[in-house]
Amino acid sequence: MSVRYLAVLGAGVAFSMAACSGASTTAGQPAAADTASGGDAAEPTDGSDGTDGTDGTDATDGTDATDATDAGDSSDGDPFAGNNSCATSGECKAGQGCHGNVCVAEPADEVRLTDNATDNFVEEPPNLDCVDAAPADVPGAETATIYGIVDRFGDGRKTIDIEVSVFPASEWPPKWADGDKAGQPCVDETDLAAMHTCFNTAKPSNPKWVVKSTDPGTEKEGTECAFLEQLETCGAGYECIEVSSIVMECEPSFGLYEVPEVPTDTPLVVRSVTRDPLLQKKWKDTYAYNTIVLSEHLEEGGRFRLNALMVSDGQWATIPNTLQVPGGIKKNNGAVGGRVRDCPSAGRRGYTLKEAAVGLATPGSATGYFNDNELDTVPLRDRKATDRYGRFTIVDVKAGPNRLAGVVRSGGAVTSLGSEEFFLPPNSLVVLTLPGKLPIFNK
Repeated sequence: MSVRYLAVLGAGVAFSMAACSGASTTAGQPAAADTASGGDAAEPTDGSDGTDGTDGTDATDGTDATDATDAGDSSDGDPFAGNNSCATSGECKAGQGCHGNVCVAEPADEVRLTDNATDNFVEEPPNLDCVDAAPADVPGAETATIYGIVDRFGDGRKTIDIEVSVFPASEWPPKWADGDKAGQPCVDETDLAAMHTCFNTAKPSNPKWVVKSTDPGTEKEGTECAFLEQLETCGAGYECIEVSSIVMECEPSFGLYEVPEVPTDTPLVVRSVTRDPLLQKKWKDTYAYNTIVLSEHLEEGGRFRLNALMVSDGQWATIPNTLQVPGGIKKNNGAVGGRVRDCPSAGRRGYTLKEAAVGLATPGSATGYFNDNELDTVPLRDRKATDRYGRFTIVDVKAGPNRLAGVVRSGGAVTSLGSEEFFLPPNSLVVLTLPGKLPIFNK
């Protein structure tokens, strides 16, 4: 069982942020699908599939969250358990296995790895050494400056003036920052609108951990470029956009941010929100969980590149519509998305995994996977596992505590990728990656 980072989750219940939550398997070995993970209570469930984890269009019942207490079935004392939790594979539907106490669809095809520096497949098994490895329970001795762009999932406006905040695991879930409720945990709120406000306005202990993204400028605008060389040609904050059938040019698209004095080697939550009243309905709050700045990967000067992320209201509506979710994402519900990647090593960052499946303990109305085009942010309804970039999305998920689990077929055997526990704030997107934590939404 892995070490967990504990904070208060309402009325005396412990909320844990597991950097590599315990899987019911030895890392890199076939999953013991019928075995619960020791004392880990209920592990993550079908986070990508609404009901049976076999496609992206199945709807589930009970997805219209109305309060903060109906997000999962915690009758067994586990706040992260839900209606897709399990103890044995016999409790799951055909084609599923119980992995980490969650019913997850088991992929039919062998997993493949993508080296994201070249976008080429790597003919080797995934490194799963971190699946059961306990993270450091205290921050590293070093601090770092994290920097990057505020990325945008799907189309939308330039991501400037976005507030990016960094919270150490020890400060999460957060508390009311101001007013009569100052110091009270956000998760204790029974009114979901108030809970959303609490998560949205909470402040980390270090004021330097809150910054706003800045405009990248126009110096390289109009410069001809090639997509795979856009960072080198255009610079940070630009996209290489097709302006004709034969010409691509640099276009400023993303705000830049930089946060100093960030602790290394410990889980973080990175929140991205807008404070512009005119844009409150144009962006959705985004929370990237279990981001870890590994000291062994720091650049010169103690810097570490890690893109933040925002999602526009247009994308918020497009994905559930594509996955045929009636009425889209319901009021106060949210979404979960991210990438599946293997564990990093001293010689490389984690590679993204193709043909991985995920599941949530309290599932959403539908799960979607994508095609092999990184620029295509619309999921495929008939795809049952991740693309070469490891991408997945789960929509119309109830606010509250939940678990995400993953599984691949490696060497012909079904192999668990472990699980992640998290809290989904109302009307928000949670970004997770497993089992490797480095980085989150960057390729």
